[in-house]
Amino acid sequence: MIDTNEFYVDFKKEIQNIRQLLDSKTISPPQALERQDVLASKCRHNLMFLPVRDQDTYNFKAQIQVQAQKFDTKGRLKSKHAHVTRRRHNYG
Repeated sequence: MIDTNEFYVDFKKEIQNIRQLLDSKTISPPQALERQDVLASKCRHNLMFLPVRDQDTYNFKAQIQVQAQKFDTKGRLKSKHAHVTRRRHNYG
């Protein structure tokens, strides 16, 4: 079990860090999304422990959950076309 308060503080700092970098134009929006994806992959198993303390964090938590759905269980990005590229087997 992780310390929820400690995790929450780290999570909040990371969010603020991404936002500051984005606001100061240090990173581009795609890079910010990439960092958010990395954060999502790190946090996906911890999200259920994350207390919702304010609306802002709740919204970001929801975004991260959406981002986290893009990853498979090993933390790799899922292919967007996975369902399209599967071959249909013809067992005629």
